Amino acid sequence: ENVSDRKRAEAELKIRARQQAIVAALGESALSGTELCALVTEAVVSVTVGLNVDYCKVLEFVSPERTLLTLAIRDAPESYAILEREAIAPRVARQPPTLAPQLRSYCTIKGLSVAIQGKNRCFGVLAAYSNSKPNFSEDDTHFLQSVANVLAAAIDRELREEALQVAKEQLQAVLDAVPGFVSWVGIDLCYLGVNRHLAEAFHLTPEVFVGRKLGFLPGQKQLAEFMAGFLRDRHTFTAQATVEIEINDTSRTYLIVAQKYQLGTAAVSVGIDISDRKQAEEQLKASLKEKELLLKEIHHRVKNNLLVVSNLLEFQADYTEAPEIIKVLQDSQYRIHSMALIHEKLYRSADLDKINFGDYLEDLADNLFQSYNLSEDRIQFEFDIEPICLNVETANPCGLIVNELLSNTLKHAFPDGRNGKVSLVLYRDANSRITLIVRDNGIGFPQDLDFQNLESLGMELVCTLTEQLEGFLELEPIAGTSFKLTFSELNYKHRFGC
Repeated sequence: ENVSDRKRAEAELKIRARQQAIVAALGESALSGTELCALVTEAVVSVTVGLNVDYCKVLEFVSPERTLLTLAIRDAPESYAILEREAIAPRVARQPPTLAPQLRSYCTIKGLSVAIQGKNRCFGVLAAYSNSKPNFSEDDTHFLQSVANVLAAAIDRELREEALQVAKEQLQAVLDAVPGFVSWVGIDLCYLGVNRHLAEAFHLTPEVFVGRKLGFLPGQKQLAEFMAGFLRDRHTFTAQATVEIEINDTSRTYLIVAQKYQLGTAAVSVGIDISDRKQAEEQLKASLKEKELLLKEIHHRVKNNLLVVSNLLEFQADYTEAPEIIKVLQDSQYRIHSMALIHEKLYRSADLDKINFGDYLEDLADNLFQSYNLSEDRIQFEFDIEPICLNVETANPCGLIVNELLSNTLKHAFPDGRNGKVSLVLYRDANSRITLIVRDNGIGFPQDLDFQNLESLGMELVCTLTEQLEGFLELEPIAGTSFKLTFSELNYKHRFGC
């Protein structure tokens, strides 16, 4: 009896060793990249041998229809044979069933089936059947499950590879549709791949680029230098540059945007042809420069023409002895000078549309001070002025208002050689409203006079220009005289109904 037990044990060991060798061989085949169809066929053959059964089947579980389809079959008798991928169980349970109930109607057999269970779903059933085997042991079940696990791992890997290939093809299709150059380069500056647009631009195929050094084509020196510097810089993972690339003996300008990946050991770059845009920008700059020069010339000529008019008035004043006429001519000269000064500021300004009104006020006050031949020891000027820029539509009327108010101050505020102080204040509040104050500590404005109803050309001009500015002018009740003008910068389009 001991001899028989020993022989049975030795036989069992041989069977288990054979089964382990079969599983190892299947695993090696799976890892070596054997096609899934061949691997399944090898599995059913190996199970037939390893379990010493009459036949073996692999059934595919089709999830949406919940059916089982024959995927592979080995040594099945004709009475059990099923055409390839023909449904044998139209509606199966949640757990893959054994084939025994379907086959017992034909003959008395013993069967063993296990699930081919992947990471996320069941792929099918691996089943073995025997007419002569008395029963299947736990070791047999373990062997069959091991084979099923090898198949499940191989199917999982093939599905991942298929998904990866689909994703790769989709990405390549997207990159080929990009209307620009796309390329991948390694740390050694060798191409890892390019899109169709880049390859076709040089009448090549994408495969020609792979493994070649960036810059192997003529006219790519700037691109190669940019990418080499980018890949050397370990602290930068995104960069862009404008480079010249020669294509078919024609130099084109490209905007290159590069991004590192794989921990900085490779980079992808996208190049967009901006040659036409750059040319348009250059033409626009040239046109703008031409218009700026023209506008400067216009302001310069306006200023010169105003000065010609001023000189004519001065010349006319020399031919009259009537004080009233001389005064009118001089006042007109001062007004013309205030407008000419604005155009001088404009053509000297970097911004031809606006002037620094604070600087303008200081120059205007200085010109008037000199025109009235006043001594600095007698009249002092104080400026509290913010650097506010105004367009010409606002600066012109505002400058004329200041000219009138300052002229009145210098003529009337300090009679009989009295000393005094004149202040100019300019600021912008939180609501973008601008406040301009012309103040003096002279004899003051007569209380019985309404400045808005004076029969004075100067004050009439001030009130008219205030309306043009859409502003508000008030006479502040303080010692001396203080005119406060509040306004907003005029909108040119709004004024002309555009």
